Amino acid sequence: MRLPLKWKEPANEARRPTQDWGNRTTSQLLLLVEQLMQRSGLPYQQQKAGAYEYLATILQAKAEMLAFSDTFIVVGVVALIALIPAAMLSRSQRKVFRSTRLRRA
Repeated sequence: MRLPLKWKEPANEARRPTQDWGNRTTSQLLLLVEQLMQRSGLPYQQQKAGAYEYLATILQAKAEMLAFSDTFIVVGVVALIALIPAAMLSRSQRKVFRSTRLRRA
Protein backbone atom coordinates (compact mmCIF):
# COMPACT_ATOMS: atom_id res chain seq x y z
CA MET A 1 0.00 0.00 0.00
CA ARG A 2 1.52 3.32 -1.06
CA LEU A 3 0.46 6.40 0.82
CA PRO A 4 0.47 9.83 -0.81
CA LEU A 5 2.96 11.87 1.20
CA LYS A 6 4.32 15.33 0.51
CA TRP A 7 8.03 14.54 0.71
CA LYS A 8 10.12 11.54 -0.18
CA GLU A 9 12.57 11.48 2.72
CA PRO A 10 14.77 8.42 3.13
CA ALA A 11 13.28 7.78 6.57
CA ASN A 12 9.81 7.89 5.06
CA GLU A 13 10.76 5.52 2.28
CA ALA A 14 12.31 3.12 4.78
CA ARG A 15 9.16 2.94 6.90
CA ARG A 16 6.60 2.81 4.10
CA PRO A 17 7.04 -0.91 3.22
CA THR A 18 6.20 -1.85 6.82
CA GLN A 19 2.83 -0.10 6.59
CA ASP A 20 0.58 -2.56 4.76
CA TRP A 21 -2.42 -4.75 5.45
CA GLY A 22 -0.13 -7.47 6.72
CA ASN A 23 0.90 -5.22 9.60
CA ARG A 24 -1.52 -5.84 12.47
CA THR A 25 -0.80 -2.54 14.21
CA THR A 26 -1.60 -0.54 11.08
CA SER A 27 -4.85 -2.46 10.55
CA GLN A 28 -5.91 -1.87 14.14
CA LEU A 29 -5.12 1.84 13.93
CA LEU A 30 -7.12 2.24 10.72
CA LEU A 31 -10.05 0.33 12.24
CA LEU A 32 -10.06 2.41 15.43
CA VAL A 33 -9.89 5.70 13.53
CA GLU A 34 -12.70 4.57 11.20
CA GLN A 35 -14.84 3.61 14.21
CA LEU A 36 -14.19 6.98 15.80
CA MET A 37 -15.25 8.74 12.62
CA GLN A 38 -18.29 6.49 12.28
CA ARG A 39 -19.45 7.58 15.75
CA SER A 40 -19.28 11.18 14.62
CA GLY A 41 -21.65 10.36 11.74
CA LEU A 42 -19.32 10.61 8.75
CA PRO A 43 -20.10 8.63 5.58
CA TYR A 44 -18.08 5.48 4.86
CA GLN A 45 -15.87 7.07 2.16
CA GLN A 46 -14.90 9.94 4.46
CA GLN A 47 -14.13 7.47 7.25
CA LYS A 48 -11.67 5.61 5.01
CA ALA A 49 -10.13 8.81 3.68
CA GLY A 50 -9.80 10.27 7.16
CA ALA A 51 -8.19 7.11 8.52
CA TYR A 52 -5.64 7.06 5.70
CA GLU A 53 -4.95 10.77 6.13
CA TYR A 54 -4.34 10.21 9.85
CA LEU A 55 -2.00 7.29 9.11
CA ALA A 56 -0.11 9.42 6.59
CA THR A 57 0.25 12.19 9.18
CA ILE A 58 1.61 9.73 11.75
CA LEU A 59 4.10 8.32 9.24
CA GLN A 60 5.19 11.81 8.22
CA ALA A 61 5.77 12.82 11.84
CA LYS A 62 7.77 9.65 12.51
CA ALA A 63 9.85 10.18 9.37
CA GLU A 64 10.60 13.78 10.35
CA MET A 65 11.63 12.67 13.84
CA LEU A 66 13.95 10.01 12.42
CA ALA A 67 15.41 12.47 9.92
CA PHE A 68 16.08 14.99 12.70
CA SER A 69 17.74 12.29 14.77
CA ASP A 70 19.94 11.23 11.85
CA THR A 71 20.90 14.84 11.14
CA PHE A 72 21.77 15.42 14.79
CA ILE A 73 24.05 12.37 14.79
CA VAL A 74 25.79 13.45 11.57
CA VAL A 75 26.38 16.99 12.89
CA GLY A 76 27.79 15.54 16.11
CA VAL A 77 30.18 13.23 14.27
CA VAL A 78 31.36 16.06 12.00
CA ALA A 79 31.97 18.26 15.04
CA LEU A 80 33.99 15.52 16.73
CA ILE A 81 36.04 14.95 13.60
CA ALA A 82 36.72 18.70 13.37
CA LEU A 83 38.21 18.61 16.88
CA ILE A 84 41.16 16.49 15.71
CA PRO A 85 42.75 19.11 13.39
CA ALA A 86 41.83 21.86 15.87
CA ALA A 87 43.73 20.06 18.63
CA MET A 88 46.73 19.50 16.34
CA LEU A 89 46.81 23.17 15.33
CA SER A 90 46.50 24.28 18.93
CA ARG A 91 49.36 22.04 20.00
CA SER A 92 51.63 23.24 17.17
CA GLN A 93 50.91 26.90 17.97
CA ARG A 94 51.77 26.32 21.63
CA LYS A 95 55.13 24.87 20.59
CA VAL A 96 55.86 27.88 18.38
CA PHE A 97 54.84 30.27 21.14
CA ARG A 98 57.08 28.51 23.70
CA SER A 99 60.08 28.45 21.39
CA THR A 100 59.78 32.20 20.65
CA ARG A 101 59.41 32.95 24.38
CA LEU A 102 62.52 30.92 25.19
CA ARG A 103 64.54 32.72 22.51
CA ARG A 104 63.65 36.12 23.95
CA ALA A 105 64.72 35.14 27.43
